[in-house]
Amino acid sequence: MYRAYEAVPAALKEKLHGRRALHIHEYNRAKQASHAGDISGIPHAHHPVFITHPDTGRKSLFVDRLMTARIEGMSEVESEAILSTLYDLGERREHIYEHVWQPGDFLMWDNRCTIHARTWFPPEEPRLLRRCTVEGGPIQA
Repeated sequence: MYRAYEAVPAALKEKLHGRRALHIHEYNRAKQASHAGDISGIPHAHHPVFITHPDTGRKSLFVDRLMTARIEGMSEVESEAILSTLYDLGERREHIYEHVWQPGDFLMWDNRCTIHARTWFPPEEPRLLRRCTVEGGPIQA
């Protein structure tokens, strides 16, 4: 998402400077999270649209098509239009690394500068996933 941030037009970066977006963690990976209705029982948080990685100092785009619901302080229409633009930037082919799995592979990523997803695989194919989360400090704009 470093490259996606770099691709954001300067005027849009200026418009979004300091803005936060609502992220809803419904874990329904088939459609975008909805902020309609009561979300008090669903994990959610407001995060900066652009973050600075604490170790690299690089700026990163921090929105996700399935979890980012809206940008604070904007009308629904404006928020949706801008988020659509940002999602498209983050999903450009040149901004994507696609791993071709081989037996024994071990893959790690940093959620502060990466959006991750799996592609389809046959349901009868065995798959083993072990997750380890390293806790860090709060996300900084």
